[in-house]
Amino acid sequence: MCRRALQGELARTIMALNPVELARVHIVIPEERLFSEQQKPTTASIVLKLKPGAYILDAQVRGVVNLAASAVQGLSPEFITVVDTDGNMLWRGGGGSLAQGPSTGALTTAQLEAKMSFEQEMQRRVETMLDRALGIGKAVVRVYADINFDSTERASEIYQPVAGGLGIPIAEQTTEEQRRSDGPVASGVAGTPTNVEGYPVVTGAAGGKSDYVRTDRTINYEVSKVVEKAVIAPGKVERISVAAVVDGMLAQDRQESIRQVIGAAVGIRPERGDEIAVTGMEFARSAGDVDMASAEADLAKTDRRSFIMRLVKIITPIILGFLILIFALSFLRFLRSRPDYAPELAVGRRVDEVLAQELPPPALSAEQQKARAEDKRRLEVRQSVETLARSKPADAAKILETWMAEE
Repeated sequence: MCRRALQGELARTIMALNPVELARVHIVIPEERLFSEQQKPTTASIVLKLKPGAYILDAQVRGVVNLAASAVQGLSPEFITVVDTDGNMLWRGGGGSLAQGPSTGALTTAQLEAKMSFEQEMQRRVETMLDRALGIGKAVVRVYADINFDSTERASEIYQPVAGGLGIPIAEQTTEEQRRSDGPVASGVAGTPTNVEGYPVVTGAAGGKSDYVRTDRTINYEVSKVVEKAVIAPGKVERISVAAVVDGMLAQDRQESIRQVIGAAVGIRPERGDEIAVTGMEFARSAGDVDMASAEADLAKTDRRSFIMRLVKIITPIILGFLILIFALSFLRFLRSRPDYAPELAVGRRVDEVLAQELPPPALSAEQQKARAEDKRRLEVRQSVETLARSKPADAAKILETWMAEE
């Protein structure tokens, strides 16, 4: 019994999610064993029925799994299975852990969820606005977004020339060499005769002063350089397309107004290729819509009938009281119109007495009148005897003794 109550509470909690219309929860709690090696794990199965046109995200499925695992003692997420009413596997149990490392599939799913969430938000903005302007259910909006999930890192070096074309000097080196001589300068022919003794040396003419100066200058120039490093995060919107279908035919100016409003709400940028399509056409009425309309009409009739019945229950006592009051006032007016009416005589008496005395007696036959006169005479005799007995008890006793003696 406790398990069924827990299953029902979990199902009602899961049905509180926006995309879920119905939910069924089945929990299997095995019997406790003496040894932990023999103990079987607790398992659960969850069946979800989604609302028409709705879909559930992986993050919401993980939330449902964690909710069930936290609500049932001994239940682990890897022993929970979640499917929808179409038989699609939303969460596979059997040892799968929630704490898994990122993979290519997980990243692709996350990107798809981000794209769908962005499109849903844009669609919600436009639909809520058109519902207020045109009426609920009078417009259908779909949004497609082309999102770039590539992560890009860019590094660049930009060289800029300096005015004058020489650049900026960053190093300069100057070398100066100088030699001066006032005496004779060694002369002769270079070679063996000069360097080896015994060989005749040919001498030249005597020399005079000599000066030698040399200067070297080196300057290193560098041009201006800008180094940029940019990291482009994923999720850049490349292009947005919006399609809106409005119930009924649209004039050209009204269609253009709706297009401008949608463009402002979504943030359309024509330079990047964004598009908006607005079309007016008669919506098809399906059998479900007709049934829903008839059901709404029947419900309105039932509500109106219930309101009338409640109103009748409230007004009927008031009307009855008002009629009784009118009748009583008319009756009092009739009594007051009679010449023998005395209000002070009616004070403290019952209504039946008043009616009996005030209303004229009905017509009687001769026998009835004779019987009534006899009764009246007997009543008068009785009243006379009672009056005599009260006022003169001794005389009444003598009269009784005389009657008894005569008998």
